[in-house]
This record gives sequence, structure tokens and C-alpha cells, in this order.
Amino acid sequence: MIDPEALRPLIRTLLSSRFGLAFHRETKELPLFALDIAKGGSKLHPNTGTLDHSTDWGSDHINATAVTVAEFGRLMEAQLDRVIVDESGISGVFDFHLTWTPDSKPDTSGPSLFTALQEQYGLRLESKRGSVDVVVIDRVERPSEN
Repeated sequence: MIDPEALRPLIRTLLSSRFGLAFHRETKELPLFALDIAKGGSKLHPNTGTLDHSTDWGSDHINATAVTVAEFGRLMEAQLDRVIVDESGISGVFDFHLTWTPDSKPDTSGPSLFTALQEQYGLRLESKRGSVDVVVIDRVERPSEN
């Protein structure tokens, strides 16, 4: 298996030669969520001894085994379309089985992701602004001929 970090330069070269992709990174001040411990303390479930790091997510759940709180936060980013910064100070690996009712479902009797996170794990998300690393595309073209 190829290490993902070893693939980055190969993919970058491919995108540059095939699509003329040029980009740069910069830091911008953007809205984000800070992941922190809610009143009453955390209710995290330490990893059960399973060494296999696994994740599964959908529009109404996140299941993750042997992940840190920061990694769990990154899984929630896709649901909230916003960067999540771990400010909990909690170390170690945990198992998560978070379920909620998405805003898009007609049945809104279940908890929102924010409420579920607090009720099930004693964690909360606070809206803030902060520095976020972003990729800015400078140029992209139609692909070259084979």
C-alpha cells in the first residue's frame, strides 16, 4: 500500500501537467467551530482495545473507532461545512457512535447534531472566527489531449 503522503507530489504533478492546475495556500480569518467540553463534563467512551482505526459516517450518524477527539472533529466538518478546532484538551483514543436527526428530514423530533453531541458525549461546538488554512486555485484549464 502506498503512503498517502508519498502520493501527494505524484497527484500534484499529474494535476499540474494534465489540467494546468496552479494553486497556493494562505491563511484566512473564517467562521469555525471550537470543540470543547460541555457543562457536566465529557462522557467519552475510551477505545475498547480495538487497534483498528475505522470511520463510517452519513447524514445522520458518525461511527468511529480508535480516534482522537481532534479526528472526530474532522469527521463532523463534512456535516457542518465548517472547520472544527479541538479545544477540549482531551487526549487518548475513543470510540464514537453519534446519531442525530438531520435538519433536512421532515421528522425533526430527534436531536440536532449539536444537541446529540452534548447529550451523548458531553461535548459542545461553539461558533467562533479564527485562522484557517485554505487552498486558493490560481489557474485551471481544460485537460490536455492524451
